Amino acid sequence: MSDTTPVVGQPVTITFGELGDLESVFFSVSPSTGATLASIVLASAGTSVEKPVVDGSATATFTAQTSGTYVVSISDGETVIGSVTLDVAPAGSGAGGSSGDLPATGGAVPGAFVWLGVGAVGLGAIAVAAAVARRRAAGTR
Repeated sequence: MSDTTPVVGQPVTITFGELGDLESVFFSVSPSTGATLASIVLASAGTSVEKPVVDGSATATFTAQTSGTYVVSISDGETVIGSVTLDVAPAGSGAGGSSGDLPATGGAVPGAFVWLGVGAVGLGAIAVAAAVARRRAAGTR
């Protein structure tokens, strides 16, 4: 976990490991008001989120909208496997550690999406090079 004492609005990445052969798990937060769990890959946010287990671990992102004590639990759908307690301080209180890094997305990005992005950048570069070549050719006439 990136931080157990965040401030309001600070996203915290929560990872549970040693999940064995489970295919997916459910993260939930209690109390159910004042905070959300999110998964960027699945484009969902709420008080519970289902996440795939990848290499024996699963990750979700917790963000509190109000200060207080929250418990994030993980279950297989029937049995609670583990939990972690987060003490969220009010924004501007000086609490909450931050490394200055961008927050994690809370999920694994499929390889196809990575290659889709690489392809889009490559096509953009080709279009720019073609436009420059056309301008140079038009200027030499």
